[in-house]
Amino acid sequence: MNKRMESILSDNDKKISEADNIPAKMLRGILRDLGIGSILWDKLVNSYYNSQYSTVAKNKVAIATDKNNFNSGIAKENVTWGRFMRALFILSPVKITFQVRLQWRNGTESVHEQSVRNYMKKLVEENQMAPACAKKPEPIPDFPETGMNKEALGGEDK
Repeated sequence: MNKRMESILSDNDKKISEADNIPAKMLRGILRDLGIGSILWDKLVNSYYNSQYSTVAKNKVAIATDKNNFNSGIAKENVTWGRFMRALFILSPVKITFQVRLQWRNGTESVHEQSVRNYMKKLVEENQMAPACAKKPEPIPDFPETGMNKEALGGEDK
């Protein structure tokens, strides 16, 4: 892991004030709220890169290069939406919900929401992220040091 990413993960507030765009601020806030430090992040990233969901060739050099590029990308003040989504996949939620609340000049407000369950599995099945796999998706791992486990995440992946 690069020094910048390690510095972010070791900071109590995950250096949110240094982030310049919405994906960077959101990702750092999520990492802060979940209490994810460098050791757990490294475990999650390694698990992702060794899973069927990663499109990187399963050799040490390719994985190391892509992991370094990914961590460097999400350590920047401006994070791309693609890297933000990959970081969410690495966290392995069973459902992702985005909500945008718009306030209008006339005093009204509109709320727009989109939720997707098993988003990573859907992308794999639709061959948008990786070749379709015959293997069953790996179970959600337990990470007792953060309280993140199958029960906390709502049980087995559906």
